[in-house]
Amino acid sequence: MWMRFNGRGEWTLRLDQSATNAAESRVLARWGSATSTRR
Repeated sequence: MWMRFNGRGEWTLRLDQSATNAAESRVLARWGSATSTRR
């Protein structure tokens, strides 16, 4: 798994190519975006 910060202030996560991990990455990306804007 790796993370990178994109220009829109969101974390992009890359996980294994499974539906569960894809769903987790979307949730984590939303959580990371929310915490970064809340700061």
